[in-house]
Amino acid sequence: MTDTNIREKDKQQKKYLKDMLFKLCMDNAGDAEKCDRLREDNTSGIWKCYSLKSNLGKEVYSAFSDSELLMMLVSIAEKLHHSPAKKEVFWPLREYIKERFGKWPYALTMAGLSKSAGKGGPTFEHREKNLNKKG
Repeated sequence: MTDTNIREKDKQQKKYLKDMLFKLCMDNAGDAEKCDRLREDNTSGIWKCYSLKSNLGKEVYSAFSDSELLMMLVSIAEKLHHSPAKKEVFWPLREYIKERFGKWPYALTMAGLSKSAGKGGPTFEHREKNLNKKG
């Protein structure tokens, strides 16, 4: 196999893992218990693929752009109809956001979401109305 073929296969694998993480995040959005499942089980496939403590997890994290991570956060907000609290987001994405943006409110702000996260915060529809007023 040539270096080009290896790089292409690696690129395809990372795209697949990124797509799977998006699916896992959407499937588990809002369910705090599911969002934390397998977080500490370093024998699980999810941990091996996505934890920042694993080599592959670090590579997958590096493959995400800031805008991709923020769009995942927005997609979760759309599904939940409010800015997600940390506990409502699947743990690998929480890890990635914390690593990339620091504090949770910073990431929410950068994604154009309300810092009042969780079910008690403004609805996602409220965000859309405010964006339309500004535009």
